[in-house]
Amino acid sequence: MTHQLKDMLAILDGIAPFSNAEEWDNPGFQVGFLSDEIKKVLISLDPTVMALQKAGERNAQLLLTHHPLIFKGLTSINPDTYPGCVITDAIRSRISIVAVHTNLDMAKGGINDILAGMIGLQDIEALLIKEAIEIEVRKRTPPTHFAGQIKELGDVINTLSAEDWGLKKWTKPNSRPAPHKHAKINWRNCHEPRKTRF
Repeated sequence: MTHQLKDMLAILDGIAPFSNAEEWDNPGFQVGFLSDEIKKVLISLDPTVMALQKAGERNAQLLLTHHPLIFKGLTSINPDTYPGCVITDAIRSRISIVAVHTNLDMAKGGINDILAGMIGLQDIEALLIKEAIEIEVRKRTPPTHFAGQIKELGDVINTLSAEDWGLKKWTKPNSRPAPHKHAKINWRNCHEPRKTRF
């Protein structure tokens, strides 16, 4: 059974409601065709040219990312710079892009719950529950809200290394790999945002 992109958006909204995302965030539909059938999904942390290339190589119709491609309104789209290069190549190759960001972070069973479970936290409670914030609390709370979990850690956090978290040091490749021979996209050099280093 296949789903259209609009069906996939409804499924994702049921798991991690887009309306629960932070106000500054822009999860959900980024680029694509709502009526396209989705038979294969590639999941990536970031909507990079390389992630889009991998989706094309594997005949995926949807690139599902954690971080959004578009955070705020664009005044222009340049196919030679990010994010314009990803937007134009996604449209040309009919690969849709959807993001689940802070809505997935704070969803029940979402990223924060998974990370808390990985380090053995118990009796977890949310630092910020959007629906429960009263106007008076908003006035006293700094504007730097974030989705998070809290629990007394003791010394457990100090004993964990990057390897314990399953993280590896990121090293930037000298150049983007050559596209797969069956790739549908004509890959260009494109300035992408700096990657996080661990």
